[in-house]
Amino acid sequence: MNTQLKALSAGIAVVAALAVGIAILSRSELGPGADDTPDPTPTSLYRSAPDLLPSGAYVIDKVSERQILLELPANWTGLEHSRGQAVIIKTVDAQPFETVDNTALLGIYAVDSVFEDPCHDTRPALDAPTSVDGFVAALTHAFDAQPGPVGDTTVGGRSAKVFDLRNAVNVDHCRSHHFSQWSFRNESGVGQGNGTSSGGSHQRIWLLDLDGTIILVDADSGEDAYPDDTEELYRIVESIRFE
Repeated sequence: MNTQLKALSAGIAVVAALAVGIAILSRSELGPGADDTPDPTPTSLYRSAPDLLPSGAYVIDKVSERQILLELPANWTGLEHSRGQAVIIKTVDAQPFETVDNTALLGIYAVDSVFEDPCHDTRPALDAPTSVDGFVAALTHAFDAQPGPVGDTTVGGRSAKVFDLRNAVNVDHCRSHHFSQWSFRNESGVGQGNGTSSGGSHQRIWLLDLDGTIILVDADSGEDAYPDDTEELYRIVESIRFE
């Protein structure tokens, strides 16, 4: 009886070992299993004209030497993707750009300089910041800026600074109804201003050093922005990673 039990136990052990081996083989040599599905290939954010984007993974490859990847929910419009900048916006009820108001904007920039008085300056300050702390100081001390506390955080695993800005600018007294807070470089190497929302807008700004390039991420929402759109803005920023 003992001999039979020993033989039966040995047989069970062999079957169990074969089952484990087959399971390992099926995962490693016979292709990916259900839990090993590869991530979808990101789509370029580049569009030749404003375009409503489907939800999914997108890649920005014109702002810095590194690719910037992010996840977009549905109903955002790709607005700009050129050297030094990438911009997406949310419009009311996902209607075509410039047919209705915008409710939220996300911009990613390789910043170059800062305008001291965004309402009236036609050119950025000559004494351009050269570090994250320098840009934080310049933006939080700009004319009519109402900054919140500056905090430490991360973006895509990189150390960053974050702060809120609310402007009290009366755009009726500005040189234009959109004003420039910072500049970046376009294809010809000429500094370009960034047009922001009109007076009363709320911005959350992140700044980080990406291998020597100062990256500014601007989540901009107006006074009439839907709360869900603002939450989507912050979730998109949380999805950012660098490759």
